[in-house]
Amino acid sequence: MEPDRPVGSSEVLIVGAGPVGVALGCDLLQRGVRVRLVDSAAAPAPAPRSRAVLVWPRTLELLRGIGVAERLAATGHRLTGIGYRSEGRLLGRAAVDRIADTPYPFAATLPQYETERLLLERLAELGGTVERGVVLEDLRQDARGVTARLRHPDGNEEQAHARWLVGADGAHSSVRKQLGIGFDGDTVDVTFGIADAPIDGPAARDTLHYCYTADGALGVVPLPDGLFRVAISIPHRDPAEPPPAGVFAEALRRRAPGLGELGEPRWTGSFRVRCRIADRFRDGNCFLAGDAAHIISPAGGQGMNYGLQDAFNLGWKLAGVLRGTLDAAVLDSYHRERHAAVARVAAVTAAQTRWGMIAGGPRRVLRDTLVRGAALGGLLRRRIAPMMAQTDVSYAADGLRRARPGHPRPGDRLPVFAPAALAAPGGPAATAATAAPAPADPALDRDGFTVLVRRPSGSSGPSGPSGPSGPAGADDRGSAAVAAALAGRPAVVRTVDDTASATLLRALGPRPVLVALRPDGHVQYVAPATRSGLADLVRHLDGLAPRTRTAPEPAAARG
Repeated sequence: MEPDRPVGSSEVLIVGAGPVGVALGCDLLQRGVRVRLVDSAAAPAPAPRSRAVLVWPRTLELLRGIGVAERLAATGHRLTGIGYRSEGRLLGRAAVDRIADTPYPFAATLPQYETERLLLERLAELGGTVERGVVLEDLRQDARGVTARLRHPDGNEEQAHARWLVGADGAHSSVRKQLGIGFDGDTVDVTFGIADAPIDGPAARDTLHYCYTADGALGVVPLPDGLFRVAISIPHRDPAEPPPAGVFAEALRRRAPGLGELGEPRWTGSFRVRCRIADRFRDGNCFLAGDAAHIISPAGGQGMNYGLQDAFNLGWKLAGVLRGTLDAAVLDSYHRERHAAVARVAAVTAAQTRWGMIAGGPRRVLRDTLVRGAALGGLLRRRIAPMMAQTDVSYAADGLRRARPGHPRPGDRLPVFAPAALAAPGGPAATAATAAPAPADPALDRDGFTVLVRRPSGSSGPSGPSGPSGPAGADDRGSAAVAAALAGRPAVVRTVDDTASATLLRALGPRPVLVALRPDGHVQYVAPATRSGLADLVRHLDGLAPRTRTAPEPAAARG
């Protein structure tokens, strides 16, 4: 059929309106980007069926930036720890509520359809919409961007143009297939049965329970309204045939003795896990995010969360390029950063899945001994809890969280959690540095880099009494000098003195230092708070600017 609709134009076309696509749409709309969001489904996924039910602390931090975190926290049920059990015995507990460097020391549990509802609600508040029943038939790229052939529910087609296209259209992604991107991965091949049901018994409602037995693995996740998500490993079966309730009741008795008796499920289902990661997350003007880019084991409930992290990694970069404050080369970092982060968690969750499938013998004894030892030695609290909470995600070269507090590195997440809200979509971008007094823990700028000037009490600044090589000032002269040097660049300056929280001071350390943060809270650059360090910081930020510096086009002219 010949196209008979007018050619559409947007700055970013998002294909797929699940949680990842909608979150990215919200993020871009808040930054003044013209977004078009289409989905092949006629309606959102219906209740009560839902796979993803966990939203971890790092994801809540990022969702706070689009005004959704508090709604999720209020709607969901809060978990404060992860319990590991074997044959009914508690081996140890990873305490999420003891993670000090997050404002969300808990996981929120709620059905995915509720998460989607809250995100769609926020999208509508920002002026966004989802075009339903719209199918991507093909796409092509050229120097101007991407042209996508879209088929609408009435059968008519259009040629839609966008500067950038993001495929957030799930495991069977049409975008990924159109781009010819490989999708291979781990050999884990297991089927899980899931049910949402009440449990009559002592199962703690503040704990995610992992239960290992010779019969197989079982996970129990408390949900709102007195329900629990029960997930069990089962033989492969047709996903169109829901497992009977008795399968879950028997599994709870045998694999989690002492937790209680299962009531009547609200629903049951099954799905087969085949872990996959796309060969590349970027192809020219196109990107993959969420399940379109990676499918990982559901052990730990990390999948949707890592997809949402994709969205928030990509959003500020696309917006900066479209505004003309960042060179398009910055978009190359999306694949590098997210592919490494996903590969790491995929390996961990695949190993956790295999651990849960150990039937018995010496390997079971070894596993239980290791978990018990990790609990007694504090490893569950220091390493496993942050890993599950995703607060240890780093884009540093080695992919690991900073080795020592007080030594921030580029790529590390820094505990500064309050992004400044935009007054309205399309509001003015931050194009000049400012040196305003900061609260105890400074706010992240949403549109540019936030430069923290760490100034211990009693020190003086680059322009202060200690001279050209002196540290950042005890008064605001040091911060003012940094702001003056960064004038005209997409940056704001925040002062951090000894009145800041112990968490932030521990992360930054006692030395005078300049730390440039990205809008997603990861460290962009670290320099000593000296004149030469400031000059290095300026050169670094200038290296991120477009190669040919021109005034950004008005929003109406971009496309």
